Amino acid sequence: MKINRTIDTVDVHTNGRPFRLVTRGLPKFAGTTLAERRAWLERNADHWRRALFLAPRGYAGLAGGFLTEPESESANLGMIYVDADGYFERNDDGVIALATVAVALGWVERSAPETRVGIDLPGRVVEAFVKWDGDHAGTVRLGSAQARAVAHRSYAHAAHAAAGATRDGKQPRHAAAPAWTALPETAGRARICGFSNWIIDESDPFAYGCVL
Repeated sequence: MKINRTIDTVDVHTNGRPFRLVTRGLPKFAGTTLAERRAWLERNADHWRRALFLAPRGYAGLAGGFLTEPESESANLGMIYVDADGYFERNDDGVIALATVAVALGWVERSAPETRVGIDLPGRVVEAFVKWDGDHAGTVRLGSAQARAVAHRSYAHAAHAAAGATRDGKQPRHAAAPAWTALPETAGRARICGFSNWIIDESDPFAYGCVL
């Protein structure tokens, strides 16, 4: 067997919903902004998404993100959302997952009782605040200002929040209609499931994924 490449991932769940972070092993994505990098990835290197999110390494419904350098000064990390079907704009679970991993593994400077993590996404930067007790990363909250900034791009998520749901089941203080003058704060909890080191053996006909 010839190993052509190894790729590291961290698998996380947010209240049971799986999320896979691709952390190491891929070539650097071309582009200055996250939007440019996502476009380059989709046009030139989509085989990496297929390899890690389709069978045999992934499965239908698996969502995740490619870790990349931030583009803004206020961000610690950058992430490009992907899943088994392609690329998408918005996923609160993914922000909660990445923020949790960043604090739990010490990727950012940690402070108690709460640590801020800035995350660049294509077209926006978001802030997550992770509870930190010195040993464990806890509940993650995403502020309403961040939710307002993306409301026009993700009506479905905002409508779900306006109906009264948050990731940890808390009733929001404000439930606004689509004027979006005040949106609820989203909160949730993620936990690390495991660390994987995947190999790419190009003699394997399914090295870059398949649909079962």
